[in-house]
Amino acid sequence: MSQARSIASQVQAVIFDMDGLIFDTEPLIRRAVQQAARSVGFDISDAFYGSMIGVPGPEFDILVQRHLGPTFPFSDYRAAYRGEWSRLLQQDIPIKPGALELLARLRQLRLPLGLATSSGRETAEQHLRLSGLRQYFDVIVTRNDVTRGKPHPDLFLKAADELGISPKRCLVLEDSHNGIRAAVAAGWALIGARAMIGMACEAMIQGMRLRSRLAACTISTASSMPSAEPVAKPRSVASSVTTP
Repeated sequence: MSQARSIASQVQAVIFDMDGLIFDTEPLIRRAVQQAARSVGFDISDAFYGSMIGVPGPEFDILVQRHLGPTFPFSDYRAAYRGEWSRLLQQDIPIKPGALELLARLRQLRLPLGLATSSGRETAEQHLRLSGLRQYFDVIVTRNDVTRGKPHPDLFLKAADELGISPKRCLVLEDSHNGIRAAVAAGWALIGARAMIGMACEAMIQGMRLRSRLAACTISTASSMPSAEPVAKPRSVASSVTTP
């Protein structure tokens, strides 16, 4: 824990991922993608879908087409996906347990907070507004704001730049492999990884000092993560956005 406290003392800003970390949207996206593929006679396995979590929409579509081959009717699939995604978004999208509490406590510390998401600007802003979480973020960077999405580091670098904080002093909270690769590629000294909001943060909210709680979120340092390969949703959200 002494190392965790030392790490936490260096943090000057925190940057969050969104889908799967703050909002529990990943199961809905997976369901929409797989159902749309089945509707046109193809299958997207859990393993293949899992390898694409965190990849922005346009790049995601390219990977799907590549994986399923030239006979894959992409236009029909895309139309089916939009319909299924829209239908699923009429349901409530829950905020991950512990997310609201963590945001509130980081605000009490007066730490600048950023959001770096592979979702589009419209989707991100709507989810945050309807959930009441928009007020917590000083900076929001989406796939519309950068040329390259995750696993490239551009989203995180832009968020740090807009916050005015060195990347080495930013703690990144991420739940996806591609997001972790992006954070490592950005040169972060500190990163948070995997299912922290739903598990670690919910537990650590109870009865520990705030700095120690923040430290407990940091389960790895960049030096202990796999090297990055060279690269050339408290209350629920009911949304009408048709693309993730």
